[in-house]
Amino acid sequence: MTESQLKAYEEPLVVSELNGEVVLTGPGAIAAALTPAAAEETARRMLTAAGQALEKQAAAGGDNAGAGNQASQLSE
Repeated sequence: MTESQLKAYEEPLVVSELNGEVVLTGPGAIAAALTPAAAEETARRMLTAAGQALEKQAAAGGDNAGAGNQASQLSE
C-alpha cells in the first residue's frame, strides 16, 4: 500500500473480549476478531510500530513528540 491509500485515524480502536476472542472495532470499516495469541502478538507489533512512528514525528518536530515515552513505557 502507498500512503495515499491509507487514512490514519485519530480515534483509537475499541478492544473487547467476546466468546474467548479479542474483537477490534473502530472508525470506518475497521473490524477484526483475533485469537488471544494473535492479539498478544498484534499488541507487541503495534507498540513497536507506534514507538517508531512517534520517534519519526519527534525528529520531524511533530505534535505528538512527547508521546513517544508513553509507547516505550507500555512495551517494557
